[in-house]
Amino acid sequence: MKNKDTFYIVLVVLIICGVVWYLFNLNKTVSQPTGQYQNNQEISEPTPPKFIAGSVLRVEGQKIFIKVGAEEKTIITDEETVITKQTKEEEGFKDISANLNEIKSPSQITVSYSENSGVEYKAIRIRILNF
Repeated sequence: MKNKDTFYIVLVVLIICGVVWYLFNLNKTVSQPTGQYQNNQEISEPTPPKFIAGSVLRVEGQKIFIKVGAEEKTIITDEETVITKQTKEEEGFKDISANLNEIKSPSQITVSYSENSGVEYKAIRIRILNF
């Protein structure tokens, strides 16, 4: 009987200690970084990816004309533009190197660009999609 009483006394003391600890820590504020500053350095907002996707209408020299929605956009390429195309393999899709001559109407492409005027886009990377 004495062991049973001791057990209940210890259990009640532990519960009381837990409640006191919880109430004591309930009002403490935790200092955490807000997302704007961390380690005294400003964290910039992530920049949205700069890409456009569409269906190829035609290719004229170094320019590719694509249809995006109801609008026609011009993609300007240069010798530094990386062109790849998707190929289907057993495991999925793989990008392999391609050239401007492989871009034909009505191919679907995605274009990563560095500059745009709303109508013309300077291409960094072009991916010919394989649906």
